[in-house]
Amino acid sequence: MTSGYQEQVDQMMARVREQAERLTELQQSLARRTVTVRSKDRSVSVVVGAQAEVREITFHTDDYRAMAPAELGTSLVELIARARTQMQDQVREGFGPLMGAGDEIRESMMGGSDVGSLFGELRKLVPQGGFPGIPGLTGPAGTAGGPATPRHGDYDEDGENGG
Repeated sequence: MTSGYQEQVDQMMARVREQAERLTELQQSLARRTVTVRSKDRSVSVVVGAQAEVREITFHTDDYRAMAPAELGTSLVELIARARTQMQDQVREGFGPLMGAGDEIRESMMGGSDVGSLFGELRKLVPQGGFPGIPGLTGPAGTAGGPATPRHGDYDEDGENGG
């Protein structure tokens, strides 16, 4: 390996390690995080965790005893939904700085090239009849008589996924 290439690999691995550390810290932080939502009349509160699980329901007064069962149920469902929405917002906000890290690393590895377009360019080099006997590089319907056709998961001439 050339020293320039090795330096790029080392930088990329350092960025991967840094992202992994940040992800671990975020996961630990989220595992401890909760959201508490209280009803408008302050009689009941709901606590949810980072995975939107209900951790606690607290009745602060005896007012719930006078509520019709359907009314109490509706109130609890609405509180749980509000708490889950707030937690989802916090989780999304926490992961925000990590979004795009994979794209950044891939771009660094590919020198700014889009993987799909790279495969598209390689596909253009396949002869008209393909390469008979080589899976994925044969003509239409597996014959050796036409342009190479991508299999599921392969990329076509335009760099688009063909399957």
